[in-house]
This record gives sequence, structure tokens and C-alpha cells, in this order.
Amino acid sequence: MKILIVSWHTDSDNNSVANKTILETLEKKLEWAEFDYLCKEYPNYIFDIEKEQKKLMNADVIVFQYPLFWYAIPSILQKRIEDVFQHWFSHWRTWDKLTGKKLVLSITAWAPESAYEEDWKNIFDKFINPAKYLCELCNMKYAWEIVTYWVSYQQRKEHSDEIIQNANEHVEKLVNLLAKL
Repeated sequence: MKILIVSWHTDSDNNSVANKTILETLEKKLEWAEFDYLCKEYPNYIFDIEKEQKKLMNADVIVFQYPLFWYAIPSILQKRIEDVFQHWFSHWRTWDKLTGKKLVLSITAWAPESAYEEDWKNIFDKFINPAKYLCELCNMKYAWEIVTYWVSYQQRKEHSDEIIQNANEHVEKLVNLLAKL
């Protein structure tokens, strides 16, 4: 199974604890997977569309690894979707290029899970619906999401051990999910 992990974080090299740990650990556990670090490769948000489309076509499973930003997908990842998932490539009449490929969301959230509750119901589904619709449009399969809460960027100094533990648990859940696909 060919896995493409598309990652975005503004500062994963220096100040991120959770996403940096997740990605470093994934690179060790899934050394055969392809990693696409958007901020490193495309700091100006101008994508090599043909190159990115080939990466998608070569993958069986696509993982979007990112921190939740303002209850949404980060802007560079959204722009990548807008630029790369073009008509005649990913959808419309010739949507067969991505047919059957699986999408997994791997998300870190800054707040505790209770911050995403409304009337005692987890409302996180509202944040991931665009990914589900993307899969439907492109004839892909939405596989699942792994969400780790309370890994705040602002808490990285006082709670880094706890964040690292949560990040490692996140990786185990993700690796187990990928093994079942």
C-alpha cells in the first residue's frame, strides 16, 4: 500500500511539539511512505500542480496531517486542494484519477475535547465535513479521522511531556488504522 502524508504546520521544526513528534515518529514507523511537507516545499503557496497530482495518483491512501486552525483546515492545505484537485483531473467527467483512493485526516486540536461539544454532543464532524464532500466529489473513500485534543501550541513549554505522550498515542492510532485499510 502506497501512503502519501501531506503535512502542514507553520513552525513544525522549531516550536511545534505535537505535530513535530507525530511526523518524526511516522517517518520512522512508515519509512516507505512519501511525506509532503507543504510549508517547506511551498512557502510561497505556489504549487507544482503536475508534481502534486502525480503524488496523489501514485498513492493508495492520502493522509492530511495538520493542526486545526480556527475550526478549519489550514490555508495552505486548502489552497493545495483548490489548485491540485482540478476539473478533469480529480472530478467531473474524468474523475477516475482518484477513484477508490482513501483519505485519512490526522488532526491535532489545541483545546480539550469538551471545547468541541454542543449540547453534550461532539461537533467535530462539522469541521471534517468538507473532507467527506471532497471524497464524494472525487470518488474517493473517506477512511476516518484521528483527532488528538489538548495539544496546545501555547502549552508546549509547561506540558511538553504530556503533549509528546499524546502525540505518540496519536501515531499508534494512525498506524493501526492504516494497517487495517
